[in-house]
Amino acid sequence: SEALPEVAGFQTFARGRISAFANKHLLELGAPALAYLTELIHRRPRIWVRDVERLHGWLTTYGPDAMRAAFARGLDEQVIGAEYIGHYLAASVTLPTPISGDSAGPAVDRSSVLGHPGGSISPDEQLRLDLPSATAPHASADGGRS
Repeated sequence: SEALPEVAGFQTFARGRISAFANKHLLELGAPALAYLTELIHRRPRIWVRDVERLHGWLTTYGPDAMRAAFARGLDEQVIGAEYIGHYLAASVTLPTPISGDSAGPAVDRSSVLGHPGGSISPDEQLRLDLPSATAPHASADGGRS
């Protein structure tokens, strides 16, 4: 298929600078993507390649509809850069409603499961360790190397 003149011009300009894969997928989003990417290239001549790579990554995460909406919003607000698109995409994500009865209530008291709720272990239950004392006669200040 033959590309629109604007798309062909963008592809010629971008050829060799970004992967054809990212270029193709972003341009398939239509007019908002083309307009946004064109502005991005002109306004950020030194960092646009990095921005396009980030945008392509977000396309695979958020999908084409969210990207189109974010490009359109960026153009409307005249803000150009991947960080703005990322902000719009993050703000568009909605969390699912909690399942009935699901809450972030108080933590379960796990000490009751271990058999000693709310207190410390009695002295009879404590594990006794028979370790040599630091003041034992065989210990020396140089670690026993003398």
